[in-house]
Amino acid sequence: MDDRSTKETGKALKMIEENKAVIMRQDKLIVDYQQKNEVCQVTIAQTEEDVLKKHNERTALQVRLKELEDHRRDYDGNINLMGRKLKAYRQHLITE
Repeated sequence: MDDRSTKETGKALKMIEENKAVIMRQDKLIVDYQQKNEVCQVTIAQTEEDVLKKHNERTALQVRLKELEDHRRDYDGNINLMGRKLKAYRQHLITE
């Protein structure tokens, strides 16, 4: 009976040690995954910041492009108006 009890106790102790080893490995894995997760979260935040920055830059460029298009349209209109006035003035000089 004693021998059987000793074997069972030995098996139980061995199982406890194996379980402790498994728990330690799992704890290490958990810590590793948490660290990787933190790195990923930082990378995601940086990527979001970069995307927002590029979006804002693009928006600013679109606004500037619209302003330049408006200026070009104004300049074209002024050039055409000046051309018509010059043509009218030449006609006036010719008819005199």
